[in-house]
Amino acid sequence: MLEGRTMSFYRPLNHHENEIRVVNILDTPADGDETRVHCSLEHVSLNEFTTLYQDFVTNRSLSDPNTTKDWIYQTGTLDPAPFEVGRPQELSIPLWRLAEDYPDGNPHIPTLAAGTFPPSNLSPIPTPLKLVGDEGEPSAIESPNTQQIFSALPRFTWGDFEAISYCWESEERERIIVLDNQEILVPKNLEAALQATRDLPERNHGMKFWVDFLCINQDDTQEKNYQVKLMQSIFTKAFAIIVWLGPEIDDSEQAIDLLALVASYDWDDEKYWKQERTSSSSLFDLWFKEMPWTALYSFLSRNYWQRLWIIQELALNHNMTLFLCGKRQLSRSMLWKACAFCMGHEGKIDHVLLSDIRARDPSSVLIHCPNHTVWHKVYHVHKLVMIRGPTTETGDMERVLDLGRKAIAKDPRDKVYGILGILPESITDGISPNYTLSYEQVYLEFMEKAMSRFDSLDAILAWCHFNPSSLIPSWVPDWRAPFPRNHIQWLRKRRAAGDSKAEGSLSADKKTLHCRGFVFDIITNISAAPAENIPFETDLSLKSPTSSSQTPSAKSTDLPNRYGSKDLIAAALRRTLIHNHPKQNSPKTILNIYWLEYDTLRSVPKDSKQLADLHHGMKTITSSNHWRPFDQFRQTNANFSVLDHTFRSFFPDMRTYMRPMLFWKPPDLWPYPEDEYYPDSLGDDDAYDMKLCELSLHGRRLFTTKTGWLGMAPEMAKAGDVVAILCGCNFPVVLRKSDHEDGKEETWKVVGECFIDGVMEGQLMDAAEKGEYAIGDVVLC
Repeated sequence: MLEGRTMSFYRPLNHHENEIRVVNILDTPADGDETRVHCSLEHVSLNEFTTLYQDFVTNRSLSDPNTTKDWIYQTGTLDPAPFEVGRPQELSIPLWRLAEDYPDGNPHIPTLAAGTFPPSNLSPIPTPLKLVGDEGEPSAIESPNTQQIFSALPRFTWGDFEAISYCWESEERERIIVLDNQEILVPKNLEAALQATRDLPERNHGMKFWVDFLCINQDDTQEKNYQVKLMQSIFTKAFAIIVWLGPEIDDSEQAIDLLALVASYDWDDEKYWKQERTSSSSLFDLWFKEMPWTALYSFLSRNYWQRLWIIQELALNHNMTLFLCGKRQLSRSMLWKACAFCMGHEGKIDHVLLSDIRARDPSSVLIHCPNHTVWHKVYHVHKLVMIRGPTTETGDMERVLDLGRKAIAKDPRDKVYGILGILPESITDGISPNYTLSYEQVYLEFMEKAMSRFDSLDAILAWCHFNPSSLIPSWVPDWRAPFPRNHIQWLRKRRAAGDSKAEGSLSADKKTLHCRGFVFDIITNISAAPAENIPFETDLSLKSPTSSSQTPSAKSTDLPNRYGSKDLIAAALRRTLIHNHPKQNSPKTILNIYWLEYDTLRSVPKDSKQLADLHHGMKTITSSNHWRPFDQFRQTNANFSVLDHTFRSFFPDMRTYMRPMLFWKPPDLWPYPEDEYYPDSLGDDDAYDMKLCELSLHGRRLFTTKTGWLGMAPEMAKAGDVVAILCGCNFPVVLRKSDHEDGKEETWKVVGECFIDGVMEGQLMDAAEKGEYAIGDVVLC
């Protein structure tokens, strides 16, 4: 009879001895089924060091992740000692893992021998690029039995262990393993991970493994609470981390070969061979188009990368991390180098991805999906493999919080508990995993602790996404949902509150935050948000003005205006659309993208020369997957009043485009511009700034205020909300008066951060110091 995990498999752990359970993966018995994993559970103490290791760590910190790395560095050898009674069995590890972990070399271990990487099926990158380190075609490791091995001494009297990081995928138990001579059912992906681990050379030399599903009694809440708190120690002290990414599917073997390929070359020579051309394309372009970028995108989209617990599992131990995907193996350094390359060539990769999607399915919605870009994937994976813990710097801590919010967790309380191991002790002291608390209680307790660490108010409010039905105070981030807006880190680098310091205190019930600052204006006019966009290629501007409050028609009402002439308003609008991002290009971009009238274009002859010229001039823009949502927002808000001018009026009419001609040809659609001006075709700079704009608009809308400010706020903002400057907060905030007045003090709910052109560098705080605004209490609830 098959069993699930039952209490009979577990006896209590001795916490006083720092005891954990580890898994021994056994050879298949002579009369056993070779297709099944045989293993046993063993209780071991993390305090039982060998005499050699005890002497080694005498003046070292056991919580330092470099301690184990230094031990391997100093004791590893290619010449294992002969077996001696009483001497711990040496561990055998593939040499390439050590070489990848120590790029500067190890005097005790020779340079990685050429030929260690089997040949790849991918086309090599064109010469004259050279391999970093050794010559030969790079690829991921594939054959464990042919790898060059080095030996290292175990640290514990009972041996040593590696921790397995993987994704459960499903809690359904559908695969059989043999544990302590009994057949039990485990999740499918765990069984596959154990199968892959069984083939590792160190397993044959006594390496043990820690894996959560088997080593923690998930049915014992008290033990689970304790083991979650111990996770930091387990992963920090592990000999190494083994990452199981899953089986070989979706051409993952090609994706891994590609990662290894681009990670193994010296890209300093890239400029040279970009100039070497064959016909109309460079060698680089020809090679680039051959590469399996779609397979790479699928590889980076695997569920593993979205799992919450892997954040701390990867951050706590950078010692020879091994990534397994089917029979393929990959190092951490290969991943981060390859991701860095992909981030530097995101546009070219996206172009290949879109071409591949169009070829397979011309009607696919992914063709026009702005989130279907390689940047979102490689940036996320790059941050995962680069981050280290425990964090000490505020910036690193915020990156951990960002990763945690985007990650997937079955239990919302794990959004906090799953990252405790890599947060500063000043926050985690006093927080113990307690699954009897509600997630609201966990989040409130966490922010109370975090406030003592953060030196600015924006560090807290930057994570707030307004939800009117939430039971959590509006100033406390709800970590359950991914944050829907971009450019937050850039907004946090502004200085809307000048040099003021954060001043905040909590009420007795911990639900109200008392700040200092001032309300300076009221939102009176808002645009539609991207979620309210009209269908693509629809001409709202040519129809009668809508009566909707979301897309009002501009009227001559002499509205207050903080900027002056229309040219100055246009400059403010452009800055607002991209949040005045530091990586923007020419100030002529974005507002030089021609306004297309789709009804007119559908009615003209398809063989028109002027129509072909217009398509040519717009090609770089319209081929971007950011074009569709960008133009939908424009068309939806064509009549939105930007301080007494329609939104559409800031963009050039499509009839003003005229392609330079060697020989004059008569127009066949509309007259040429009278000034015979030949505008440049829109290029990469324009497309890039359009991308910045489209990213800025995610989850946001434009607004104007009663006194004539122009800005961009979260999509939950509405007319009647106020904008405020809070001391110690680097961006302005949108606030909404609370409906639950207690009669004692005015309270506000946080709608979110905003960009307002002209107030981002402390101008209003300077005005407050001159008496133009009164700094007082602002109470957030």
